[in-house]
Amino acid sequence: MIEEIINNTVFVRSLLFVLALLLFSSYYAKKFILEVFPFAIFRFLITPGVIIHELSHAIACFMTGAKVESIKVFDKEGGEVVHGEPYVKFLGPTIISMAPIVGGMCMFYLWSELI
Repeated sequence: MIEEIINNTVFVRSLLFVLALLLFSSYYAKKFILEVFPFAIFRFLITPGVIIHELSHAIACFMTGAKVESIKVFDKEGGEVVHGEPYVKFLGPTIISMAPIVGGMCMFYLWSELI
């Protein structure tokens, strides 16, 4: 079943097109927002997203057994989580890297329930 989907060139082309569209639209949206708002206001607007993003990485570190050494949220270049090696060697880095996707979806769900 999965091989049929992967071998289907229409599906793969559509997926690549959507990913490219997301990349270009997010780049130009950020560029537009930075032209409209001063940088300080832009940083203020994205701060909740940066906090959720970095906390998602930190929670994934705790789940995989990686020791969190530091969390930076209000850095000039954005956020950062410095961590050690996870106990789960094979999947640990993948889980830590992909955690903001799950964390973001959870936050959107919680916000939708509150509204």
